[in-house]
Amino acid sequence: MFNADYWREVAQRAFLTEPGASGGFTLHRASTARYHMAFADQVVAEKLTNKYQTPDGMRWEFNHAPGSQWDWGDALTGCWVAAAVMGLSASGEPVVRKSRRKVYSQKDLRR
Repeated sequence: MFNADYWREVAQRAFLTEPGASGGFTLHRASTARYHMAFADQVVAEKLTNKYQTPDGMRWEFNHAPGSQWDWGDALTGCWVAAAVMGLSASGEPVVRKSRRKVYSQKDLRR
């Protein structure tokens, strides 16, 4: 489980960051300036309209234009989540993980 709104904001910020900047990402060089427009339109289709703190934590409110699509935006968000699970932070710096306690089963204890 993950907070999709948090990661959507991270992914959109990364997409809108200057090429080569920490925490950003770039697409391959295209033959024309419009080559990536369909992808770009879907990444930013959901617009962050409000962000505020509640007693239960941060809340994000995204809105989109009627008829817009954001499937590739969702896919990009999922890629950021997967990268985080594998140890990459939103800033691009590796995450130092605490070692996890080994859990033994009854079978392991009988050996």
